[in-house]
Amino acid sequence: MIKFRDIADDDPALDHSRLLKAMENAFDYAATHDGIGLTQTKAFNRKFAHWMADHSPWPRQD
Repeated sequence: MIKFRDIADDDPALDHSRLLKAMENAFDYAATHDGIGLTQTKAFNRKFAHWMADHSPWPRQD
């Protein structure tokens, strides 16, 4: 079994976490746009998905 370990909120490793940056971007978007709209099937709406693709911290594959 994988054992997880707690890390401090100010751990320098978090500065390099793309997942954490993506989450921060999503929360900023939600705060600015009064939430993230969902489709009838409860998926993220196209407007947010497009925005997130343009603002994601992952490198582009051109």
